[in-house]
Amino acid sequence: ALAVEFGSGMSTLWLAPRVGRLLSVEADPGWADRVRARLAARGHAHVRHELRPLDTYARLDDLADETVDFALIDGHDRAGCARAILPKMRAGGMIYLDNSDKDATDPDGDTRRAERHLLEAAAARGWRVTYFTDLVPTNLFVEQGMMVELEPSPR
Repeated sequence: ALAVEFGSGMSTLWLAPRVGRLLSVEADPGWADRVRARLAARGHAHVRHELRPLDTYARLDDLADETVDFALIDGHDRAGCARAILPKMRAGGMIYLDNSDKDATDPDGDTRRAERHLLEAAAARGWRVTYFTDLVPTNLFVEQGMMVELEPSPR
């Protein structure tokens, strides 16, 4: 299975042993170094961890369409990431928008735009959308996530 993650960190270390290949995109050089060191220490050579500037952060030109099984959007340019990942998703795949309640008071915020883009795609294609709201163990507040499940292709 191929997974794409925008925003690396503890999720990268959790995903790595659970997928066949992982593309993890990060914008912060210091954080990228820390994650890369942890990946190396755990021997996760199948993870392609890329440090990218914000102007190319969401680009997925080198991935073929309909090849990604799971995508996690939890970094910069969430609206751009949502747009970029849709054609890359395989039927039956899943897209998770982390902290989907971020920018809740700004209707034009990046996360709000990403959510709208994913909701529009889901409505047009009949995909299922589920929201999760829970206490985050490392924080003292509740956060929301949004999962979009792509319907498998009819056989």
